[in-house]
Order: sequence, then C-alpha cells, then structure tokens
Amino acid sequence: MREIRTCPVTGRTVVLNDDWLDPPPEATPAPGPCPWCAPRARLVGHQGDARAWPHPVPALGVEGAAEVHTAGGRLWREAVGAHEILAGAHDGPDGPLLSLAAARMADLRGDRRLRGFRLARDARPTAHVAWQLWALPIDLPVDDTGRWRDEELGVGERVAALGDEAVAIFAWAPRVPFELWVLPRHGRARFEADDPEPVAELLARVLGTWSGLLRGAAVRLQVRDGTPWRIELMPVLASPDDVGPLLGLPFHGTFPEAAARYLRARGGIG
Repeated sequence: MREIRTCPVTGRTVVLNDDWLDPPPEATPAPGPCPWCAPRARLVGHQGDARAWPHPVPALGVEGAAEVHTAGGRLWREAVGAHEILAGAHDGPDGPLLSLAAARMADLRGDRRLRGFRLARDARPTAHVAWQLWALPIDLPVDDTGRWRDEELGVGERVAALGDEAVAIFAWAPRVPFELWVLPRHGRARFEADDPEPVAELLARVLGTWSGLLRGAAVRLQVRDGTPWRIELMPVLASPDDVGPLLGLPFHGTFPEAAARYLRARGGIG
C-alpha cells in the first residue's frame, strides 16, 4: 500500500509505503562492485552514458488514481507517480544527468496525473554520481527567486562563486551550516528550457572545493522547481547534540556572511 497524506495540523505532506524496508533502503549502495555501473534490463531513458531506470523499491507507483480523499479534516490519496534512478559514467560529471532529468520530467509531464517533480542526490566523495527523480500527483510550491538572486548579486556579501551562466549564493536563512544555492545567473530560466552544462560545471567546482574545506562531508543536493529553478546544497554536518529536532525548526550558529568570508579567505570558490 502506498499513500500520500497531509497533516491537518502542520500542513506537512508525507509519502507512506509499506513495501519499504525498515529503515528504507539507502540510496548509496553497499561496498563492492558498483551497482550503478551494472547493465540494466529496463531503462526508461538514456542520453549517451546517462541512463534512467525505475527505483528497485519505488516510493511511488504508476498504478492507481489520483483522487483526493478527505475525512475529519484528514487528506490522503494514492501514492501515484514515478520514482527513478539516474546514473552516468562512473567518473562522469553531473551535466549529462541534469540533461537526462530534464528529458525525463518533460516525458513524465505527459501523464496528466503527475504535477510535481523533485530531483535529489547525496554527493559523497569518490562515490558514483547518481540522482533520484520523483514525479508526484500533487502540486509542489513554486516560488520566484529571481528578484532575491538579483538583489544578492548586487549586495555580493553572500555570493560564493560566479560562472558565465550560473551563480552560487549562500542561503539567507540556512537550514544547515554552509547551505548554498546554485542558480542560473541571468534571466528567469526554468530547468527544462536551458542548457544545464554551465550550472553543472559551477556545481562541480563548488563540490570539489567543499570536499576539502568540509573534510569530505556528504552534501545533500535537491533541485527546486521555481522561477528560476535552483539547486540547493546542504552539507550533512549535524551533531548528536543538535537541538533542532527538539525545537521543531533549524537551529545553528553559522551565519551565511561568515561562511562566505571563510571560503573566500581560503581561496574559496569565488
């Protein structure tokens, strides 16, 4: 059974799937021969070395209807959708995977039940690059970060890196220390409409620098749909004493302005 439920108190939406193991299977495979390099009997898309295939234990399924059910203030629906893995060459860049993700999103939009998309991965040093794509039957919040981006470029205090077509800016209100956003530098670009290579190149430069400055910490990446779209990078730096879960909101002391100065003082990524 798969369901998407929305809490009537907090408004938070969750996906429940009793086919998932407890705990759910990790996105990063176990040590040994790399499973992302293995041949795949069922591909749903490919571009050059970049391939996409269904997740072996999908959080969402193609079967079912998208009707919304309500009772007593509660809201739920079947977890209809797609859950895919995207991987390229073992030591390949992210650019081809972002291009393939754009193609997969465009294809999945042909299913009128699917309305919201998410793309994410954990970036781990020396690990094979792989992303996960979710297509959901619910609208996800779409925001307008264009004005904020342009104001941040004008101030410059939280700008971490500039490329010809992309910019990396520290989040104004970071959920975790060193949270960074990578956005198209010009215009009001959306993911499907633009060549992602310049953004992927800046993303690779940012991650390459962080692998040293953050001592090899994993970095969680997520593509957010918006105007323009953006990639959010969140290092996994939480300590056992983190009080955030107790308060129910992010809680730390790393100001984005200080984070930008820290990176620039060390040769950084600017």
